Amino acid sequence: MKWATGMAMVLLVVLAPRAAKAETREPNTFESAYTAMALDFGSHELCVQISPDAESRFLFNSPGTQIYRERSRCFLYVAVNTLNPYLCQFVDEASAWLHNGSYFSRENCETLVSEGEPFNFSLSFDRRSILTEMGYSVAKIAEAYPGDPEEVALHRFYLSAVGRDGDFQQRLKRLPDFSGVDR
Repeated sequence: MKWATGMAMVLLVVLAPRAAKAETREPNTFESAYTAMALDFGSHELCVQISPDAESRFLFNSPGTQIYRERSRCFLYVAVNTLNPYLCQFVDEASAWLHNGSYFSRENCETLVSEGEPFNFSLSFDRRSILTEMGYSVAKIAEAYPGDPEEVALHRFYLSAVGRDGDFQQRLKRLPDFSGVDR
């Protein structure tokens, strides 16, 4: 019985902050992909299409990364990768009881940019969903890379198109906008 009571308390502690701020939600597949692609492109244009309400919480992450807004994470990553302090103004720190989001703050963004060391990583994302939404045929992409597993073919196609393919850039503009702002 004590175990059940203890688990109920843990669930209340973990879930209560989300319930208290009902307007937030988890980032969707596209928003997470926008962050990954913006990091790859070194362009903040996709960050703008992420909802300001898309928020992730990970109680057991290291301090500073336990909560963040996907849009802020996107802007921070692009700001640091391009060493552009202007973008830090769009990094809005999230916080909630027992969740520290200070890594994804304007102040930390400015500090990271001033250190002059771009990130050396990329993020994985669901390339199939994004490329399909952009109007590409997964079957045709697979044909272009015979012998490669589908995921490898999609990754190779994506890498070949980033920054070099004008059609790809135009198709990016047709991806859904979750910002809630009319453009």
